[in-house]
Amino acid sequence: MPMQFSFNGSPRMTARPTERRAAPRPGAIDLSFAPPGGGSDSLQIHAEANGREVGPDWLNLVAAWWARHGYYPDEAARLGQHGDVTVSMTVAHDGRVEMADVTRASNSPWLNLGALSVFRSANLPPLPADITASNIDLTFTIHYIIVP
Repeated sequence: MPMQFSFNGSPRMTARPTERRAAPRPGAIDLSFAPPGGGSDSLQIHAEANGREVGPDWLNLVAAWWARHGYYPDEAARLGQHGDVTVSMTVAHDGRVEMADVTRASNSPWLNLGALSVFRSANLPPLPADITASNIDLTFTIHYIIVP
């Protein structure tokens, strides 16, 4: 099976986020931000500019961007691999990702590469006008979960 990663643009979506209202079918892949049974969000985003946190409005735009561009790597899904991947990046004021690196890896190289490939050379939403820094540091933790 060919690897569906792209370092020059968005990888294709291989699974859609599961609606929280409907219980996922057995063996489905869940890319939603929270477990189907409720509980706390399973997507964690933190951004700072010169030691000051970026507001929730921009973070919500980034979460929506992830919902459109994020994906579950085919090979990881086929092998039943799940886990958490943390990607740290530097984002320019115009939203361009200048640098991205996996700072906490899962046990799956497929998940690690998949998470990193989404952010490499990506264009996130532009930073809010009240952020005067030329770039910010952004930490993004993705919880890849396969619903049993």
